[in-house]
Amino acid sequence: MYTRNLLNKILKIKNVILYIIGVFAIMGTAYVIVHDIVYDIFSKESLLSYIVLVLLSVVLLLLGMLSNSWIEDANMYSAYFEGDLDGIIPMADMARLMGAPTWLAIFRLQVLRLIYMKGFSVKNKGRERQIVLGSRKIVCQCNECGGEMERSVHFTGKCSYCGGLDIYTKVLCGEQFYSVKNEIAEGLGNPLYYQMPRLNRKLILAAVIWGIGAMFALISFAGFCDNWSMYRADRSNVEVLDTAIVFAAIFIGFLIPMINGIKRMVYVRVARSSSEYFAKRKTPYVKLSSVPFIKSGINKRLRAKMLKNTMRKRYLMNCNFEIHKNELKVVLSKRIVKNRCPYCGGVISVPVNEHYKCTYCDKKIMNLIKSK
Repeated sequence: MYTRNLLNKILKIKNVILYIIGVFAIMGTAYVIVHDIVYDIFSKESLLSYIVLVLLSVVLLLLGMLSNSWIEDANMYSAYFEGDLDGIIPMADMARLMGAPTWLAIFRLQVLRLIYMKGFSVKNKGRERQIVLGSRKIVCQCNECGGEMERSVHFTGKCSYCGGLDIYTKVLCGEQFYSVKNEIAEGLGNPLYYQMPRLNRKLILAAVIWGIGAMFALISFAGFCDNWSMYRADRSNVEVLDTAIVFAAIFIGFLIPMINGIKRMVYVRVARSSSEYFAKRKTPYVKLSSVPFIKSGINKRLRAKMLKNTMRKRYLMNCNFEIHKNELKVVLSKRIVKNRCPYCGGVISVPVNEHYKCTYCDKKIMNLIKSK
């Protein structure tokens, strides 16, 4: 609801292209610099061109990586916004979620709003900054008695009519509709519920990426050593020296996919251990200090960041971070279903309003009534 989905898909393709160009640019730049140093043609006059080449190569690579990171942030923050039922989020809570100072949180959100996100604004209320979400109408409904409450009752709250706990929330945001429901029973005893589909394939892919990088890095390093030793034995053989420089550049380039593969394997490990713990939980809120992956480490802040990145990368599903009583927690099984009828599951055609009736079951999706 709060991300520019089509634009973000196009930007992801652009990021892959930038990443590939950046890797090859780094390899080419490394070759040029090492070549000039070895052949003793490195000069002060050419220093500026070397600096430009290095900066251009790094910038291309970083632009792709940074843009991908922003898209992942946008998806994570959008899920956080969709789960919020008040429509107003204190900037202090957002800063805590980001793990950043308030001024930096404001800057990040403004950057994301320009390109990757939509449907919210940052406003002042007295001395405090707040995130104001797009126009929203909210109804909480009890599945036990069917009672509806026109107020922001959290999905773990009690029904005002029968005291039941099985409550889901219907949200009309602009001309879009979605529902929020607690499905903690779905994940109980089922770690796969919290894991990305085909997680084993992700592990295999990560191992393949690391293996390819390691193989070419090893081959290029061996080639460099072999050609360098031949050049030292016969310094008149400049072709051998050139080959050694090429192998050195290839070695530098393939260090990047090796690092990428290692990071992916770490995310898989975190997803597996965390999902096994989440599957044992009978309540939706989890303190970070109780998660075994964080609890067992020395640097808990770093491990919490790794857990957050695992969620950002979608290796962990059906869970997100929320702020409750000024404490950052993991919330489980908060299922958000977009543009589906909450009664029959039929597809809802947008745009919609509070008077919209499902074309399948003929029920009004919002049916606003006064609280008891």
